[in-house]
Amino acid sequence: MNKRGLNVRRRYRLWGSGLLVAGLSAAFLGGGSASAVAGAQEVPDGGLPFVAKLTIGDTFRSCTGALVDARWIVTAKSCFADTAGAVVAGAPAWPASVVLGRADLTKVTGQRLSVVSLVPHPDRGIVLAELSAAVKNITPVSLSGDAAQAGETVSIAGYGRTSTEWVPNRMHSGDFTVGSVSAGRFAITAASAGATLCKGDAGAPAFRDTASGPQLVGVSVDSGQKGCLGEPGTRTDEASGARTDDLGDWVRTSTATVPSGISEPVTGEFTRDGRQDLAGVDASGVLWLYPGTATPGVWGHRVRIGSGFTGFRELEVGRINRDGYDDLLAIEGSTNAQVYYPGTAAGGAFGARTVIGSGWTTDLRDVAVGKVDRDAYDDLLVVKASTQQLFLYRGNATGGSFSAGVVYGSGWGCCKELQVGKFNADDYDDLLTVESATGKMRIYPGTEAGTQFGPGADTGSGAGWNTASFLAKAKLDGTGIDGLLEVDTAGKAWLHQRTAEAGWPARVAAPGKVSGPQPGELSNIVTGKFNRDAFTDLLGVDSAGVAWMHPGTAANTFGPRVQLATGWGGLRELAVGRINRDGYDDLLAIDGSTNAQVYYPGTAAGGAFGSRVTIGSGWTTDLRDVAVGKVDRDAYDDLLVVKTSTQQLFLYKGTAAGGSFAAGVVYGSGWGCCKELQVAKFSGDDYDDLQTVQSATGKLVVYGGKADGSQFEPGVDTGSGTGWNARSNLVPVTFGSDTSAGLLAKDNAGNLLVHPQRPVLGVDLIDPITFGPRD
Repeated sequence: MNKRGLNVRRRYRLWGSGLLVAGLSAAFLGGGSASAVAGAQEVPDGGLPFVAKLTIGDTFRSCTGALVDARWIVTAKSCFADTAGAVVAGAPAWPASVVLGRADLTKVTGQRLSVVSLVPHPDRGIVLAELSAAVKNITPVSLSGDAAQAGETVSIAGYGRTSTEWVPNRMHSGDFTVGSVSAGRFAITAASAGATLCKGDAGAPAFRDTASGPQLVGVSVDSGQKGCLGEPGTRTDEASGARTDDLGDWVRTSTATVPSGISEPVTGEFTRDGRQDLAGVDASGVLWLYPGTATPGVWGHRVRIGSGFTGFRELEVGRINRDGYDDLLAIEGSTNAQVYYPGTAAGGAFGARTVIGSGWTTDLRDVAVGKVDRDAYDDLLVVKASTQQLFLYRGNATGGSFSAGVVYGSGWGCCKELQVGKFNADDYDDLLTVESATGKMRIYPGTEAGTQFGPGADTGSGAGWNTASFLAKAKLDGTGIDGLLEVDTAGKAWLHQRTAEAGWPARVAAPGKVSGPQPGELSNIVTGKFNRDAFTDLLGVDSAGVAWMHPGTAANTFGPRVQLATGWGGLRELAVGRINRDGYDDLLAIDGSTNAQVYYPGTAAGGAFGSRVTIGSGWTTDLRDVAVGKVDRDAYDDLLVVKTSTQQLFLYKGTAAGGSFAAGVVYGSGWGCCKELQVAKFSGDDYDDLQTVQSATGKLVVYGGKADGSQFEPGVDTGSGTGWNARSNLVPVTFGSDTSAGLLAKDNAGNLLVHPQRPVLGVDLIDPITFGPRD
């Protein structure tokens, strides 16, 4: 291999990996203190997988944290503090990566993720950091509800400095004794020989071991540093931690998922943890589960549990088949069948669909399930619109269906949004409904006899309830009385708590973060500077042909998407370059319906493209893997494309006039070998290189650019392993001040994998940062 080939293999950036050379000064290790304790024990491979290694910013500020939720870690505020010591909620000011499940940092076990947002605690030195994907196969550490006690021994684990290493590659753990305990902090002293809290790992978890596993009592925020490398052995600074034992509600509320943008919401016990969960259907027919938490009215990250629910209506929950688990009842709009999906012993999903009735046309509306007649079985109420009658279908001992319907009331054209639940302080299920004309809420209380509900009464909650798109009963406090979840016409979720005094306080927005679409859900992904800020943006097309932009951030992440255009479903081979000489990134594509090559010019305002321009014809599917970049070393972007039928590589040179390319010339042969061409500065020099995937071996190969631009250097294996032929949508990406490009790719699970660049060994290409599907 030639010298340049060696350089190519050493080009990749291990962005945020925390691998530093020993010669770095202590100034690069700032950002707080934590445990990586001189004289403490090395943690074996696989040990304490919930402990996180953080690397923040280009100055390599190192910290430690603990996974407290599948998408969140807790750490010290100082890790993300600016020069004034402040931490602002939202996207971090610097790129930050997190490694979990990796006691030995020289390996690629576990997962590597980015930090996409921060939630600082208002008065403690603690911050929650949201990750770019859900962590798989690692159980978050549970928060203890009991404070650390003076004299108690706790364990602290982290990756910081030891007595012999500035930046150890191995997690260490030691025992510490709790000293004085105040409202928000506790003192820490060594309990095991040589254990000391050192610089470099603020946020290291302090936990007690219990029969059910480790329980987090706090995180370290100040270090003692006696015995740490570079510190005098006479130091007597006291170390301290910030308490987390009383922050359960704050953590749950901060990490919650808002159930917005769903229809037909229902509540029930679906996950077998004894908490009330929420389910609902999105606009694409996906059924989502929002698991309940220890804080009523707060739901965790949603989980996809079904698809194909477009057209289903009147979703309800009840125990239909007598196995003791909550089942999902619905009307299937395409067949007018009443169906149910049985709950399972494992929980978290439903069994196969079962048909239990037919003829459930749109004349039957406002299905509600509950114990109407006071026996042990759930019954079903429904309004027949044409007759304005209320029908009761009783549950029975056999289960799996309901008894024949009987008329249970008349004049029900008055009302809509029926809910059966415990809406007052007695033990009977009540009927709640909305008057269509007045928008007032009316309650019909359950009775001991169960033969009928009591007379309807205005709940005193005012008008306006008829503007809700959906209502669902929900336990929103510890009283046992049902409140209501409202989804309004804009898809926003609101909580209406029903108090023990049968009142209705003002509604509040459901807490947490809205779960939004992620970049990996798009196809034809490209990157470029589209919105005129300093950050690299991502653009792609969804299954409906809508073009979306995820704007880049200072943290090298991608923000919530913005719609750019519609009708792009037939475009293929999207690429970005400066086509028309105005200095803005343009979007090049092939129109599959006309086989025309077109481009959409970038604009001075940014955030959108100008009108489409046709610049070529005859671009059939025989032409593939379009790549744009400076191939011939002049100032203009050129175009490379493979012709499948001849396996030739063609070059179309950019011209001074711009707006199109010169006629194509053969630039290479034998290109049936490869796919996923990209042109960018991959090797750290000033020349654009050609990178591609060998179809047969799945290896990633780079053809280095040359000074004269006549041809590329011979191909060199990047040393990043095989399996690249199982990935799709490989795209160059340049973050921040980087001068060489990283790489984006999609895997089969729909994750977006980010391979940023640093001039070290190419290990990060098999250890990418994952931007997973939101759910």
